[in-house]
Amino acid sequence: HALVKALKHCKTLAVDTETTGLDTRTAKLVGLCLSFEAGSGYYLAVGHTEGPNLGLAEVQAALKPIFTELLGPPAARLWGGGPP
Repeated sequence: HALVKALKHCKTLAVDTETTGLDTRTAKLVGLCLSFEAGSGYYLAVGHTEGPNLGLAEVQAALKPIFTELLGPPAARLWGGGPP
């Protein structure tokens, strides 16, 4: 939860997704990469077939308020919180 606290105070956030493929209709989310400081980053595994994963619903619940605050209403749609 230290990451969530740090994200609440960041001014800039870089986000990258890792998926099982390039086709947006069939690819599954594997992980999220987040960085808000030069030279550091965090990887949140949510869909690996091996090794530990965080629960996707838990990650969504923790990040949605932060993304919505940083990005506004479009972020809520990305996290399932509004119309497309």
